[in-house]
Amino acid sequence: MMQRLDTRRLTRSFTPLRWAAFAFVVLVILAATLAPWISPHDPLAQDIPRRFLPIGSPDHLLGTDEFGRDLLSRLLHGARVELVVALGASLVAAVLGITLGLLGGYFGRWVELLTMRTVEVILAFPPIVLALLIVTIYGSGQSTLIVIMGLLFIPAFARLTFGQTLGVRSAEYVEAARAFAAPTGVILARAILPNVSGALIAQFPITLANAILLGSGLSYLGLGITPPTPSWGGMVAAGQRFMPVDPTMLIISSIAVTLTVLSFGLLGDALRDWLDPKSRRRR
Repeated sequence: MMQRLDTRRLTRSFTPLRWAAFAFVVLVILAATLAPWISPHDPLAQDIPRRFLPIGSPDHLLGTDEFGRDLLSRLLHGARVELVVALGASLVAAVLGITLGLLGGYFGRWVELLTMRTVEVILAFPPIVLALLIVTIYGSGQSTLIVIMGLLFIPAFARLTFGQTLGVRSAEYVEAARAFAAPTGVILARAILPNVSGALIAQFPITLANAILLGSGLSYLGLGITPPTPSWGGMVAAGQRFMPVDPTMLIISSIAVTLTVLSFGLLGDALRDWLDPKSRRRR
């Protein structure tokens, strides 16, 4: 059955840098969750006479943008939007990818051919190109982004689950479940999935990081979150246009995207070393 979590391995896996990444992830999640209550201003409220205020201005800690909107409020609400989209996409990818990987790895033969070939079809297209194509056809918006990115990140979970399932489908506890005529669904959900969950849990924050990066990229190109809804990618695009006038918005939003993506990636690495010790031995 699933290995007990080793606290000593936890301390070895979480280096000071990874603990800092974990703290930053918690900070971003809290800021996004509490954005409606801690934002000093309405992120959509315009004040044209007070546009391009510098950092540290009275009543506007991070300044204002080209429409006089408070940058701190837009940054907080943008974090909320980015995390909702990334989390939704990652959940869609995890559910579908894990299902395909379990079925293909357990049954093999034509089921493996069907499921893994489906995954390879998705991998055949560059993610950003496929996302641009679908968004152009169906339009932008949060729901569209969640579905698109969820489909694009299915291979990450499907291939990982498939490989892990191949390694345990002949284990003694799986054979014992078959001997007692346990239903296939029970074997997959209670015998196999718990024993491959460590690697899958570690994959989730890495997928979140990729989803934030891709979602921000689409918003930067004008094909993601529709303005005036705040998004980090949209703030980067607007900041680039007005960089000669005031580079504040570009710098702040770029730092937010970079640190968040990096922190989720480091957290995923730490969880992989903690929950899936085999990965450490392979490296």
